[in-house]
Amino acid sequence: MRYAVLIIGIYHYKNVPPLRTTYDAEDIANLFAEMSLAYPFSSQTLLLDTQATELAIINALDALAGETDENTLVFIYFAGHGVRATQSGRFWYYLLPFDGKADDLTQLEGSAISMEKFSNKLGAINALQWVLVLDCCKAGSIAEHLSRSLPKENNRNWAILAATTGDSNSYALPHRRHSCFTQYLLEGLSGRAIDQSGTVRIMNLIDYIQRNIQQEPILQQPVLKAHLPQNFALKHCM
Repeated sequence: MRYAVLIIGIYHYKNVPPLRTTYDAEDIANLFAEMSLAYPFSSQTLLLDTQATELAIINALDALAGETDENTLVFIYFAGHGVRATQSGRFWYYLLPFDGKADDLTQLEGSAISMEKFSNKLGAINALQWVLVLDCCKAGSIAEHLSRSLPKENNRNWAILAATTGDSNSYALPHRRHSCFTQYLLEGLSGRAIDQSGTVRIMNLIDYIQRNIQQEPILQQPVLKAHLPQNFALKHCM
């Protein structure tokens, strides 16, 4: 098994207010760089702020689809703005790239990444195991919309870890290096979510994140949308 990793972190935007700066994406990238010393990697791509345009993100997703096969484990991480638009009583959800505009539905359609477009890109990934992590507001609703159209063949395992339920917010507390969600994601992947065999598995990881974030002074509950015939391994720690 080899890894293909895409990490996207957008804190300063071209057209919308910034998010509180954290080091979430950088430290996720550093963690996987350390893992690459022990695991074979086919690729690792990091897109930060101005690098994470709509075109760059789409091209990176297309590259994943082209380079992966059944022996690849794909890990995608997004930290940035998740946006909901409302029109005629209906909701549309988007991930906002660096150059996205969010004043109305027309602007979002022309500059942001819709769930239809994103689900098509995810569906084109050839890996039998992949993980998408969304640390953004509206993450739970975005995960729900994505999961409806993704393939559910018996031999495919995929998981979407969302920082929040529904349309809730994802929080970064003052004086912390990471958002609450990504702090426990990093801890779990670093080894605190291991099972008795010394392995970090996908279900152990989400359980670790959920249990620990419940102890924080915030109203935030991570959720998992997944098709998991297997509780597959992300990392072997022993």
